[in-house]
Amino acid sequence: MRIVLAEAPFSYDLAVVKGERYFPLGIGYIASHVRQKPNREVFLFVDGLEDFEKFVSVNKPDVLGLSTMTASYPTCGEMVKIAKSANPSCIVIIGGQHATSVGEMVFSEIPEIDFVAMGEGEVLMDKFLEEIESGSYNWDNVPGLIYRSDGKIKTVSPQPLIKDLDKLPFPARDLIPLERFSSHSHMRFGKKTVSLISSRGCPWSCTYCSSHVTMGREYRYRSPKKVVDEMEELYLTRGVDNFIFWDDIFTFRSDRVFEFCSELKSRQMNVTWWCMSRTDRMTQELANAMADAGCVMVSFGIESGSEKTLNQIKKRVNLDVAKEAIQYC
Repeated sequence: MRIVLAEAPFSYDLAVVKGERYFPLGIGYIASHVRQKPNREVFLFVDGLEDFEKFVSVNKPDVLGLSTMTASYPTCGEMVKIAKSANPSCIVIIGGQHATSVGEMVFSEIPEIDFVAMGEGEVLMDKFLEEIESGSYNWDNVPGLIYRSDGKIKTVSPQPLIKDLDKLPFPARDLIPLERFSSHSHMRFGKKTVSLISSRGCPWSCTYCSSHVTMGREYRYRSPKKVVDEMEELYLTRGVDNFIFWDDIFTFRSDRVFEFCSELKSRQMNVTWWCMSRTDRMTQELANAMADAGCVMVSFGIESGSEKTLNQIKKRVNLDVAKEAIQYC
């Protein structure tokens, strides 16, 4: 089976204009997970809409998996039409934050699609492909799937969150040359930069954030050793010396961060790294340990200097604590 996984580009393509493009960790994780089964050939597409028609014509996917955010949703619709035009028998499944949020609506807006995936994609996509491979096509066996049946839209009960993230293989970065990706200019501290993620889920309820839609509110994390193993592999085999962590709250558990810093120092790699944190999850001791382990920048999502605005967006941030956190760093 030939499977193309693609991250729909933003409709306004701002990232490409600025020369900033990150490896797509979402479909990268799905690719590495599903290709563990035999007879599955997986391709990743990360280019613009103008290159997609040629890509699907050359690779001839049996299944196309598209990940979309709201900003990329119009482009996603165009990609579906291109794929179906090139091969009407291609099975198209859409996932990501936008599709998870308004799954049933997607069917009326993009009638060419066949399925919508809600939530994390690794296990769902594997079960989905198993139904196709077995020829049973019992979609009710795929938790989190939305599909058409007798002219009606059916939603299978939500899938459970992946508890043990250590069981997931590293993202399939071998499918696309890393040289094709670049970070924001203010994050380029080393010779080669790669993004990764060490945890999923955020227990807070900020009104503007959609992270919980696909990753849930339960905080789940990879072991520090497993995270550093991934960094070391990239350092030794790909020459990566700068790492960007896309965790919503890298410092949620300080004990885990201290363990990570200790593990990273023990490998004696000359690397730098960046992460995101809440201001109430930072202390002077933690900041010192992170800096000693190569952390060169921490981004705090303070969002506003107005207590009224912070309350309205349910940020639950104390501005005095925020000032202290900045001083720690």
